[in-house]
Amino acid sequence: MGKVNPFKPTAGAEPPVLAGRDTVLDDFEIGLEEGVGAPGRLMRITGPRGSGKTVLLTELGDIARRRGWCVVDVTAGEHLPEMICRRLEKTDSVDYSVELDLMVVKAKAQKDQPHRSEDVYETLERITGKLTEKGKGLLVTVDEIQDASVEDVREIAVAIQHLIRERRNIAFVFAGLTAGVMNLLGEDGPTFLRRAYPEELNTIPVGEVEAALRATFEEGGVRIDEDALALAADSTAGYAYLIQLVGYNVWRAAQVRAGWEFDAVSAEDVEKGVVAARREFERTV
Repeated sequence: MGKVNPFKPTAGAEPPVLAGRDTVLDDFEIGLEEGVGAPGRLMRITGPRGSGKTVLLTELGDIARRRGWCVVDVTAGEHLPEMICRRLEKTDSVDYSVELDLMVVKAKAQKDQPHRSEDVYETLERITGKLTEKGKGLLVTVDEIQDASVEDVREIAVAIQHLIRERRNIAFVFAGLTAGVMNLLGEDGPTFLRRAYPEELNTIPVGEVEAALRATFEEGGVRIDEDALALAADSTAGYAYLIQLVGYNVWRAAQVRAGWEFDAVSAEDVEKGVVAARREFERTV
């Protein structure tokens, strides 16, 4: 078995090195440390496709889990409050006493109107109550929130706002395309979520891209010279997804040229990899 390609250009897959997002991670971790009402516990992440929003949500979830928090991740669609309740029923992070409470909530969810505001509020209220008593908390992340209805988002916002007022250990982070999120939170959207701490994912500086590419190649036992590295980094235009896509295709080009046990990347490998990566990027993003 030869070297395994370490780059992860699959949507949502965690890259081996997360580039250019330290500020967001720090803001969130500080929010967990500072307690109820801290800005980092209510966060809005926006950016274009390929900017790494989904990966960042995953990383924030990992930070919360390391602190013993329960984490529920959903991708927005119809009946968002009900989706959150269902995920809470399935999570392995809650203890038995919380699961008993969820059995009651599950029965309520089978009524004709399964996602009334009091249902999602009661679900979150019961779980955060148990977790807060134990010094833990609940993180809810919602990806692609622009695909949710204004009514569903307002319902969630009301529940989160009440829980914060009740000093429950809850964090809520939502992500989506910049224009879509702004439209959702516009004139008819929930005022409360407009005040969420904004994190706009801009393009990643080329120096940080170079550092991430270099570290990933070197950790995989592969050398890359400075000129080849600069060419690869420049070709990404600072997009998080394109960093992984370029790295993956450059690695693959080198492997095709030199075999599974290759130990260095050539300028030709980079040129071929960049062409393949750009073609796929234009097709998928």
